[in-house]
Amino acid sequence: MFHSSRTWAASSAAGAAISLALNEDTIQEKTLNDNISKQDALIATEKTSLTTELSLANEILKSIPQQIQQINEMYSAITGYGTSQNG
Repeated sequence: MFHSSRTWAASSAAGAAISLALNEDTIQEKTLNDNISKQDALIATEKTSLTTELSLANEILKSIPQQIQQINEMYSAITGYGTSQNG
């Protein structure tokens, strides 16, 4: 009878230790998943912000050739440089 009580106590202690370890694992997993969710949200926010910023930069870059053309036309009008003279 003593032997079976000791066996039960040992298996019960092992079961309790395993249960405790599983509980700690569950808590750590939830914490990690929460952190991943927070990082995903931050990344999504940054992605939106960077996309907006890059779109604006792209529009500015697209307008540069037209602005250069306008400057060249004003320079030609003021100096006569680059215009053909019939004469």
